Amino acid sequence: MLIALLVCTFLFTVLLLGQLRGLLTRRQLKIEERLRLAINQNIKPQAVSDKTGPGRRVNRWIQSVTVPSALISKKYMDKMQVNLVKAGLPLKAQELVSFMFVSGLACLGLGLLIFHKFAFGILAGILGLCLPGLWVSYLKKNRVKILEGQLLDTVLLLANSLRAGHSFLQALELVSRETPPPLSVEFGRVIREIRIGIPVEEALTNLAQRVESKDVEMLVTGVLIQRQVGGNLAEVLDAIAATIDKRIKMRAKIRALTAQGRLSAWIISLLPIALAAFIFGKNPDFGRIMLVNPIGIALLVAGAVMLMVGILLVRKVVTIDV
Repeated sequence: MLIALLVCTFLFTVLLLGQLRGLLTRRQLKIEERLRLAINQNIKPQAVSDKTGPGRRVNRWIQSVTVPSALISKKYMDKMQVNLVKAGLPLKAQELVSFMFVSGLACLGLGLLIFHKFAFGILAGILGLCLPGLWVSYLKKNRVKILEGQLLDTVLLLANSLRAGHSFLQALELVSRETPPPLSVEFGRVIREIRIGIPVEEALTNLAQRVESKDVEMLVTGVLIQRQVGGNLAEVLDAIAATIDKRIKMRAKIRALTAQGRLSAWIISLLPIALAAFIFGKNPDFGRIMLVNPIGIALLVAGAVMLMVGILLVRKVVTIDV
C-alpha cells in the first residue's frame, strides 16, 4: 500500500510539474515562435526558467515527460480537440490527456488513503480519469447556454444595423465589438476568417459547426438562404428573432414544469451509488456477502441494470426537444 502511494505521488508530481511548466511558458513560446518566423532565423524556443546548471537539466527532463498519446487513437484525439474548442478552453488534446492522468493518479491516492483498499483506489482512479472529460462537457454545454441567451439581442442588433445602412460585414463587426463573450469571440473569429479569404458562407458554416446550437444553426441557415435567393435580410432576421424568443420562453416553461422530475431523477440515480460506496468503504465485511454469494451477485447485477434502465427512462421523460 505504501509503495503504491509513493508511486502515485511521484507520477502525480512529475505530470503536474510538466503541465504547469507548459501552461506558464506557453505565451513566451508562442511569441518566440512568431519572432522566429518573422525574422526567418533558426532560433530554438526556450522557456524562461531554462538556465545553465542542474535546473536546466531538470526542466528538460520534466518537459520530456509526456503522456503516451500514441496509445490513444487519432480520431479520439481529434474529437477531444474539437470539444476543447467548443468549450472555449485554450488547451491541446495532449494536455487534456495529461490532466486526465494527473486527476486519475490523485484520485487513486486519495482512494487508497481513505478506504485502505486497492480495489476502491482503482475505482476512484477511474473516476478521476473521467473528471476532466466531464468538466469539458460541462463547460461546453454551459458555453452554449450562455451563447443562446445572448443570441436574441445579437440578432436584433444585426437587423437594426442593416436597417441603418450598414453592410453585413459591418454589422458583424459591430456585433463582435458590442456583445460580451462568448458570442463576441465567435463572431470575431468569423470576421477574421473572412478577412483571410474564406468565403462568407463557409465562415458562417464553421460558426454553426463550432457551436452546437439549433438557434445558431437557424440563424446561419437563414442568412445563407437569403444570400442565395435574395430578399430583405433585416426582415429575415426579425423573423428569426421572433422564433428564438418563442423558443426561449418555451424552454423556460418546460424546465419549470419538469424541475421536480429532474430533481427526482438525480436523487434516485445517485442515492444507490452513494449508499453502496459508503457501506463497502466503511464496513466491507457487511457488504462482502453480496460479492461472494451467487445470490448477492445476481441481486447486484439486477439492481445495476434496473438502475440504468430507470435513469434512461426518466431522462427520456423529462428531456423535451423544443
